[in-house]
Amino acid sequence: DDLLREADVISLHVPYTKATHHLINADRLRLVKDTALLVNTSRAGVVDTQAVAAALREGRLGGVALDTFEGEQIWIEEEFSGAGEPSAAELKDALESFAILQSDRAILSPHNAFNTREALGRILATSIENVRVFFAGNPQNIVAGTYQVPAPPPTGGGRA
Repeated sequence: DDLLREADVISLHVPYTKATHHLINADRLRLVKDTALLVNTSRAGVVDTQAVAAALREGRLGGVALDTFEGEQIWIEEEFSGAGEPSAAELKDALESFAILQSDRAILSPHNAFNTREALGRILATSIENVRVFFAGNPQNIVAGTYQVPAPPPTGGGRA
């Protein structure tokens, strides 16, 4: 609470867990300076979008930069492909995030920083290399467990 009262900039870099859900909420935003800047590069649920929208409207927050935010899945149409209609809560979050975007003290960027031609090229090249080295018997980027390279299929001479 002391840190929130004294900070000029609050920059969040935490994982999203039950303990960090709405870490920045209406109660905590009441503690910050009216000139404080809030930056979230963590996950959307760490910041209560509705509380931030209210704080901006009421002049209780100097500015906000959100790399990810509640309601962004409505903005990114493919997120809902085949997932059915958005819920009322999701629509409300999307409207609040849109209200934040309209503020001249806000920067919102949907969480898709990877979505550039260069980044997608690197992702594709890494994926191709991972497949190549896996079949060469030297897997890279192993997350967990052990891998066994499958034996090559039999060639010629026998019947399958």
